[in-house]
Amino acid sequence: MRTAQLVVAGIVALGAVAASPGGAHAQAAAVSPFHAGQWGIEAYAAGQTGGIMRFFTPRTALVLTVSAAHLKTHTDEPGSTLVSNEATVFDAALGFRRHTMLAAKVVGTLGAGIVAGSVQQQQEYRGIPSRSSFHSSYYGAYAELGGQYMVGDHFAVGVAYRFLGRHVKNTGTSQAGTEFIANVLPVRATLYF
Repeated sequence: MRTAQLVVAGIVALGAVAASPGGAHAQAAAVSPFHAGQWGIEAYAAGQTGGIMRFFTPRTALVLTVSAAHLKTHTDEPGSTLVSNEATVFDAALGFRRHTMLAAKVVGTLGAGIVAGSVQQQQEYRGIPSRSSFHSSYYGAYAELGGQYMVGDHFAVGVAYRFLGRHVKNTGTSQAGTEFIANVLPVRATLYF
């Protein structure tokens, strides 16, 4: 828990320096490896998430991130009424990310955008009712603060802290509502070309 708090504090500090007017002076000592028209692809440590970006200025990129997963489990436990559980998850985010050189090889990032997604889940039980299904969809906006280390001229490893507000609608239960989430995103590796 303490390590997570330190990581979050470091991310917030990097992003705050990147967003501050003084952060622009810090980049004079470090030359930005980014340029307008440059592309990048990124993969997250979570495994099923990836993205693509395009720089429109040497500091600002449009980023599209997509996450998809399909999980299916079967239960053979004695006494369990659950036979199988199947879930399909899809999530997409589109936004801008600002990159600021804080020091040689250290980049602060600040981003914002929109997000939408859905979860479809089906469970099969022994007995009555034998099957149930659930569908949830959501849309909202996010802001993120992060940093990355430039391992090479075209490769970086970084983390970000994301604040998300979204409206969620659950069909089958007719529930809807708004939720706010703050979390550390999985480590991401980015290749620039």
